[in-house]
Amino acid sequence: MSPLLLWCVVAVTLAGFVQGTLGFGFGMVAMALLPFAIAVKEASPVVVLLTLPAVIIVFCVHWRHCSLRDGWLLVLGTCVGTPLGVYLLAIAPETLLLRLLGIILFLFAAQELWSAWRGKTKFRLKRWSGFPIAAFGGALGGAFNCGGPPVVAYVYSQSWSKEKIVAMLQLVFTVGAALRMASMIHEGLFTPHVLKIGIWSAVPVFFALLLGTRVMKKLSTARLRTVVFVFIGIIAIKFLLGG
Repeated sequence: MSPLLLWCVVAVTLAGFVQGTLGFGFGMVAMALLPFAIAVKEASPVVVLLTLPAVIIVFCVHWRHCSLRDGWLLVLGTCVGTPLGVYLLAIAPETLLLRLLGIILFLFAAQELWSAWRGKTKFRLKRWSGFPIAAFGGALGGAFNCGGPPVVAYVYSQSWSKEKIVAMLQLVFTVGAALRMASMIHEGLFTPHVLKIGIWSAVPVFFALLLGTRVMKKLSTARLRTVVFVFIGIIAIKFLLGG
C-alpha cells in the first residue's frame, strides 16, 4: 500500500469514527483530510462510495418514522441542488474548489464553536424554508459532501420526535447520496483510483463506525464535537491560505 493510499484509508476511517461517535460529520472530516493526498475531484466521489451504503442501512432501521408530508420539500430541494453541486465539482478549477471548500468548512466550524460558546438556543425554521435550505445543502453535498449542517439545523428546529428527526435526516441523506453517485457516474468522476481507495477503505470504515458508537457512550460528546470542529477550522484556514 502506497503512503498516499494509506493516508486516504486513515482519513476516511477517522471520519467514520467521528460519524459513529457524533452521528454526523463523515463528509466534513473526510473532505478536510483527503485533499492532502488526492484532488478534491477524487475525494468527493470516494466519500460518496462510503456514505451511500451507511445511510441506506440507517434509513431502513428508521423508515417507519419518516413522513413524506413533512419531508417532501427537503427531498425536492435536495434533488435540485445536488446535480448543480456535482456539475461545479466537474468543471471548476482545483484551486477554486479548495478555496470554496476552505470557506465552507470554516463557516461550519465557526458556527458550531460559536453555538457551543453561547450555549444552545431554541429556534424554529419555517416549513417553507425546507426547500431553499435543502437545495443549498444539496449543492454543498454535490460539490464537497458537506451538505449535512444546513439540513441538520432545519430538522432539529422542528418539533419532531428524536426518531422522526433521525428518519428524516436519513431520507434526505439517502436521496442526496444516490443523486451524487448518479451524477458523478455521469460526469465520469469514478476513476479506477477512486474505486481502489473505496475498496481498501470499506472494512476499516465499517469497524470505525462500530467503535465510534461504543466510544460515544463513554465520552463527553459535547467536548468531542468542539475538538473536531476546532480541527476542521484549522484545516479550513490551511486551504484558504495555502490551497
